[in-house]
Amino acid sequence: MKSNNKPTILALSIAVLFLAGCNEKKDDSALDILNNVQIEKKAEPSQPTAVASTEATGSNTGPGSTAGSSKRAESYPRNSASISRQVAIAEIEAGRPYTSIVSEVEGFRARPYSDVGQGFAVGNGWNMSFQSAANNRAWATKAGIAEPMIKSIVSINGRMQGAVPAGIEITPAQATAVAEAMRPAFEGPAIKLFGQSTWNKLQEHQRGVLVYHVEKVGPGGAAKYKGLIKAVQTYANSPSEANAQAVVSHIEYGYKIKYPDGTFKQMYDTRSKLYMGALFVDPQQYRYLLGKAMAPTGFGATAKTAGFNIDTSKAAAEQVAAQDTYNNEIESLAEQGITPTVQQQIDGKANSYSMETEQQFKTVCIGSTSLCKKVPADTPTPTQAPKPQPQAQVPATVAPKVEIPRVQGSCKDGQHEESMKMPNGQTMKYCVIG
Repeated sequence: MKSNNKPTILALSIAVLFLAGCNEKKDDSALDILNNVQIEKKAEPSQPTAVASTEATGSNTGPGSTAGSSKRAESYPRNSASISRQVAIAEIEAGRPYTSIVSEVEGFRARPYSDVGQGFAVGNGWNMSFQSAANNRAWATKAGIAEPMIKSIVSINGRMQGAVPAGIEITPAQATAVAEAMRPAFEGPAIKLFGQSTWNKLQEHQRGVLVYHVEKVGPGGAAKYKGLIKAVQTYANSPSEANAQAVVSHIEYGYKIKYPDGTFKQMYDTRSKLYMGALFVDPQQYRYLLGKAMAPTGFGATAKTAGFNIDTSKAAAEQVAAQDTYNNEIESLAEQGITPTVQQQIDGKANSYSMETEQQFKTVCIGSTSLCKKVPADTPTPTQAPKPQPQAQVPATVAPKVEIPRVQGSCKDGQHEESMKMPNGQTMKYCVIG
């Protein structure tokens, strides 16, 4: 789920040129054309691979690098930037910001590749190693991928190292369909993290950015972005320009790059921050980055927050590429035949990709004891048995009057005489105490 979308030198067919003039159509026809481009490219004679320019790969070289080498790492092929850009344009113009930002930031690769040392991905950053076999199968099926290939995809679950898997190749349309199929798996955790009331106040382009953020770092990693969560909630309650820029400032992805000599270098993916931030603040800012609109008022603030200095009187693409230090470094390593290996960092600590969020679990303890365990958040909290209550005492009753039969005139002191008619008709007189 890393950002690796760098311009590459490609021979484009007439179909791509035709697509550039058709991106205003708000339907899926653009993806059909891109499928044709992919098929035509496979049928073309192989061409010598051009060495990427400084703008494409950057001139930064880390420790242990050998400038000038062009032995491209086979496990990390170049991103088909022209295709991913056209898909991004088609999707945003069709009102689908989520699949647009996924295509633009992740880029497109038809065959599996090493996801900078973190498992294997294909299409638009679909990391098959991190996802469960069940999810991989469901998403591939929805995308219309054939069963024999689905079996190969499912087998990659949990496989983080080794040779790049063979026998898998998908089209741009399938990659986009997979991205759309994946969305619910990340939108649910996003709603839990930011809160349903906050979510309801956001626009679709803002939701798309946040869903992609959760996909990018995993639900578990996204739960660690406390500053971003608070900033989004603040913006939702008070949508000002200042609060929007506060959200952009917290869209930050740090990576520790490992070099062949064992050294490391900490860098930040500012390109992802720029594109995601622009889409969150204003879709027109994002469209300017895609080359489809003039830079609107406010773009300069977003660029500055993301760490870029962009002359808005010119096209953005080349300016962004020249200042994209992180992806330039990754491309530089790949051009030297080195498979890039990075470790994602959140607040300076390594992040292990996890599909579980902190909010999905809670700690339950038995009474006041220290016997506690984590359980799903929706598990009912056990209630303690009610303490036995003391039984209310029955108030003492006054002893009933005692009747003592007496012969008439024989009642003693403290007694008085009463009479009662018997069933046989006789009257019985008796003395009553009291």
